Amino acid sequence: MTFGAALPRHRQQLTWMPIPIAVLSAGLLINAAATVWDLLHFKELFNYGSSMNGATAYLLEGAFAYLRLGVTAVLVPILWIAARRARVAGSRSPGIIGPVCGLLAAYGVVGALAAPNDGSDPKRLGIVHDAGVPSWISATDAAAPYAVLIGAGGAMLLVLLAIITWVRTSFRGVPDVGVSTGSEAHSTDDVMP
Repeated sequence: MTFGAALPRHRQQLTWMPIPIAVLSAGLLINAAATVWDLLHFKELFNYGSSMNGATAYLLEGAFAYLRLGVTAVLVPILWIAARRARVAGSRSPGIIGPVCGLLAAYGVVGALAAPNDGSDPKRLGIVHDAGVPSWISATDAAAPYAVLIGAGGAMLLVLLAIITWVRTSFRGVPDVGVSTGSEAHSTDDVMP
């Protein structure tokens, strides 16, 4: 067995990145599954209201649903690849993960704070998730935003900790070397993010 050189400490911290990204991806994929179900039953679930605003809301809600699916299909593989490469010396993956997860964390906060449309307010247009929807849809409404928030927040925290470690060791002149992982070569030119 061949052992590589030791990873810098800030890169060692990033070896945990796949865990929060997995939680984040699970939240996005669960939400995508619910979105597909909503689109398949769109007309019967939608509250149009009694004005022309209902038609506009119908188009906007449908467009946003397809946008969510498209963003999920693009982001999940990109974030997973970036998470796997984050610990590699010289990788710029943390610079991708940090800003993207910041936006997703905000999306998770909005989803967690906004109560699902249960049809109790007839003036609230959009997709209605009332007692007639399957139980897994209701569970998705409750769990997916928190999974997105926890996963994105955890990834942002890891990136922040890695940056703090890198800055401290760079300014103090302390050798930023940890234990050998056996697979990644350490570069003296490693940069962050």
